Amino acid sequence: QVLTQLIARMEKASQALEFEEAARIRDQIQAVRRVTEKQFVSNTGDDLDVIGVSFDAGMACVHVLFIRQGKVLGSRSYFPKVPNGTELGEVVETFVGQFYLQGSQMRTLPGEILLDFNLGDKTLLADSLSELAGRRVNVQTKPRGDRARYLKLARTNAATALTTKLSQHSTITQRLRALATLLKLPAVNRMECFDISHTMGEQTVASCVVFDSNGPLRAEYRRYNITGITPGDDYAAMN
Repeated sequence: QVLTQLIARMEKASQALEFEEAARIRDQIQAVRRVTEKQFVSNTGDDLDVIGVSFDAGMACVHVLFIRQGKVLGSRSYFPKVPNGTELGEVVETFVGQFYLQGSQMRTLPGEILLDFNLGDKTLLADSLSELAGRRVNVQTKPRGDRARYLKLARTNAATALTTKLSQHSTITQRLRALATLLKLPAVNRMECFDISHTMGEQTVASCVVFDSNGPLRAEYRRYNITGITPGDDYAAMN
């Protein structure tokens, strides 16, 4: 109920273009989630990952709880792309396979993985993970008791994270519209922002960050070493 109220306040602030207030409430939502997670403690000393899923407005969120020795050590939300016409089950299955089997860094596999969604071939996934871990890794989709509570928490966190993400996207769109109005442009679909820095006029470096309607495009960030200009001349560095 607290999260629901905070989300409603965040959306209201966003719609009113009160972006700083919306960001402050977003941070409160994240803090409440962390406190809620820490309250979930099992007496069985479970080592497991719990994966909850939420889908809305063409966007999906997969939230992973990392539980070790019965305590929630942490969690993380992921937002996989959902191609048009793709079933949510396919998205979840692809995510799980990539998350555990194709990651560039070796993950510590738990003894059990709880899923919020039925997979097409749960046995194949369990066998592949077991072979990778060198021990048995179980994949469960219909847990009971404490495990069911964990799954409910992951599902709730996924829904909350997705709502927050959608609200942020709406906020970005509103900001771009306001900027376009201020600059008397029909629309602002992309921005490239540059910053020039140097040390006492030497070692001039230009940094570029890029944004579009979805937010930062970090893959397109660039850094340039600038030479052949008058030391300290930022305008020349921009050219």
